[in-house]
Amino acid sequence: LDRSSAASDVYKRQVMYFSYIPQIMGNLDGNKTPYIQPLAAALNCTIWTSYGLLKSKRDYPLAAANLPGIIFGLLATITAF
Repeated sequence: LDRSSAASDVYKRQVMYFSYIPQIMGNLDGNKTPYIQPLAAALNCTIWTSYGLLKSKRDYPLAAANLPGIIFGLLATITAF
């Protein structure tokens, strides 16, 4: 991937995971939602972030693109209970 497509991927993924904010707000307001999808997203993002940071040639755009998925996926999961 070239740098412009990597930057575009980071932006698109971050927008996707920020879409959990209304779900988190709804959970906090008492309108509980299922927890399984955000939990699966958080686990998936954890794997990809780890891969990006632990491989021999670090892939920082990959890790940065998935970091919000860990944060917002876990927040959506926790607030669903």
